[in-house]
Amino acid sequence: MEKIEQMSSTSVKTLKVNELTSLETVNKVIMFGFNYPPNFICGVWGNDTMLSNHFKSKFSAIYNRVGSDAVFNTFYCQLSDDNRELLINWIMLNYKG
Repeated sequence: MEKIEQMSSTSVKTLKVNELTSLETVNKVIMFGFNYPPNFICGVWGNDTMLSNHFKSKFSAIYNRVGSDAVFNTFYCQLSDDNRELLINWIMLNYKG
């Protein structure tokens, strides 16, 4: 992806399509983090698979440790890049918030 230059408060820059898409993705993922449905892990990684069971357990342990304000971000940061990509793609296709 093309590098986005930092803009000063006086500069004007036209956003390119990939930048708008990136902004949409970031916004959607952040909002999802505050409004995730209770079964999103099964939606992303399947029902009752070894991986979904692992992630449900991990999410629950993180929730018990950090609470609702930081659970999604902490969970997301602990995923591999491949699993982050799966999660983001699922959010973009399924989250309507």
